[in-house]
Amino acid sequence: MSLLGKNYRQRYFFVWLVFLFLALLIYGAILNDFFLSDDWHWFYLAQQRSVDWQILLTNYAGQKAGGSYNPFLFLFYKFAFSILGLKYFWYHVVSIVLHSFNALLVFILAKKIFNLGKIGKSHNWGVVAGILFLIWPVSVETITWIAAWAHVLPVSFYLLTLVSYFSYRLENRKSYIYYSLLFFILALLTKEISITLPIIILLWEIYFYSINKKNKQAIFYLPVYFVLLVAFFILRYISTAIVFGYYGQQELQFTFAKWVATLVPFISELFTFSFLRIPAFKAVYYLTNPLAIFVLVILASYFYYLFLKKKWLTFTLILTFLISLVPAILVGLHHTTFAGERYLYLPLSFFIVWILYIFIKLKWNFKTKASLLLIFAFISLLVIEYKKYLWQEASDLSRQIITSYQDLNLAPGQKLATVALPDNISGAEVYRNNLNQGLYFMYPETHPEIVAHLPVYVFVNPENKNDKLLNWRRHNIGWLAESVDGGQIVTGFTSIEYQGFYFELWNYNYQNYKANVIRLIPTAETLETLDTGELKLMYFDQGKLNILE
Repeated sequence: MSLLGKNYRQRYFFVWLVFLFLALLIYGAILNDFFLSDDWHWFYLAQQRSVDWQILLTNYAGQKAGGSYNPFLFLFYKFAFSILGLKYFWYHVVSIVLHSFNALLVFILAKKIFNLGKIGKSHNWGVVAGILFLIWPVSVETITWIAAWAHVLPVSFYLLTLVSYFSYRLENRKSYIYYSLLFFILALLTKEISITLPIIILLWEIYFYSINKKNKQAIFYLPVYFVLLVAFFILRYISTAIVFGYYGQQELQFTFAKWVATLVPFISELFTFSFLRIPAFKAVYYLTNPLAIFVLVILASYFYYLFLKKKWLTFTLILTFLISLVPAILVGLHHTTFAGERYLYLPLSFFIVWILYIFIKLKWNFKTKASLLLIFAFISLLVIEYKKYLWQEASDLSRQIITSYQDLNLAPGQKLATVALPDNISGAEVYRNNLNQGLYFMYPETHPEIVAHLPVYVFVNPENKNDKLLNWRRHNIGWLAESVDGGQIVTGFTSIEYQGFYFELWNYNYQNYKANVIRLIPTAETLETLDTGELKLMYFDQGKLNILE
């Protein structure tokens, strides 16, 4: 059996080579970017966890409670680590190759859908869809951050599932439905975002029925997707003790108005490339109910228009996009930086097909359409360059932090508590966590043991990352850290008792989630270990790690 005929394979291989070439041109500069934050976590799991049947019965980290259920994703990292080790260049190559492959799948899917819509030159417009997927600026985080393989890889299986399904429905070859079911299983075992696939396939079955492309076999194969989904939820519950929760929220909380209102910042992201994220989320916070009503009215009006005009394909495309967006809305985005764009990677594929289909239908001449696409491409590339710059700055800072550890001259195995590490640079992750694993890999003989990673961070940017940011001073029950210039550069929880410490953030601004003072109070037991030197406090300032005396 072959998923594609020989002629198709040759033609699609050529298209993929073009996409790969473009992806390397656009993202080639990231090949020398250093590891960041969660990258180290995946490498540590890949090194420490063995491959046995337990990977199907535990969460991604090998535990029995909470977290994500991604057994195949773990296997992918395990395999990559066994071959690539700590050669970051090749990890980025994998990211770029996968991104170009996903662009190919968007091209194939778009071509099939455009054929359904009787679009002339569907092949050429499919290529445009693939290129748009390559260059849409909300994908930068997904491509540049190695830990975001958790989104690149499942999207491959997700789109393969749909491409195989469409091939079956349009060509009526049974082998394609078997491929579709296989890819669906792999998608589920890679990332939970794939749970929306059966609903989307059901939606397209309804569409095919509406245009008299009926298939008597649907009664047999369609339920299989839902049976596999139920089996996945059972397996996930056995492995993590949760069904619909995720690593950030153990139980699914139904807040309909907020979910609907949150469509505004999410859809805004795709049009404004995250630059209007702050005002969009402010609108959700202050105007939740009015915004939800506004969104519902707009959607109802649009759907009513499509219904009256019998634009069933457009109707199905917009619903496909909205359904794929649901898991992302549940998880959410960072409200003040670019962080979290990776959650838009899957919905982006359907958004592009939908918006491009509408664009093609406009009665404009070729010159006008081509000019608009070129202008969009130019703007997109400028935005990508800016976001790549932020990730390269984060990469340089990560390397700088890791290198600075050797200057501390600490004993091997020294117990440390970390505070005021840089979380991110405008959304480009640095060390919100997993510094311990980074030091473990880079200093295998002399690495410390970070026993407490306090969730309070300094807000850095390319301009201040090497500056003195905080003045630390001791008082009788702990420490105070005040920003040097009085500016709000501290972020994190406002107050919490955590791992032997109590800390507060003073002068906290709930608009931007920042403060300018940290009050750090260790428990009596922790203070004793600090006084004896058994435990030391490590913080970030002036572009390097420091020990708090």
